[in-house]
Amino acid sequence: MTSINDIIKEHNEINIELNELDTIIEEDEINYSNLVHIFNKVEKLWNIHEEKEDEFFNKLKEKGVNLDVNKLLFQHEELRGFRKVIKNAIKSGSEFEIKVAMDTDLKMLIDKLRKHMKEEEKIFRKNLIKN
Repeated sequence: MTSINDIIKEHNEINIELNELDTIIEEDEINYSNLVHIFNKVEKLWNIHEEKEDEFFNKLKEKGVNLDVNKLLFQHEELRGFRKVIKNAIKSGSEFEIKVAMDTDLKMLIDKLRKHMKEEEKIFRKNLIKN
């Protein structure tokens, strides 16, 4: 079974890739192949991570741990929306669309992912102390 430590470890792995995306965004010229590579890596890590979290949340609920799972799942859905916009911009091949997506949606996604992971960790730590 997935543990809190596993979840936090994956958060750290995702954050390393988010730092790489931050670097790509700040560059004067966009390295498209690196952008696509790192974004796809984040997507893959996040998809696997979400599945583990869903299982983990259900196990906690079965044990009687009171989590606001609906809020966390809503955030997951919101994050999927940003990812979709960015993927569509990349698929378009339009430099303008990609730059707009990087300046708005990608920055927002990175920020929201980080906040989401911190919120989850705060919830996990709170419940770890109780249980």
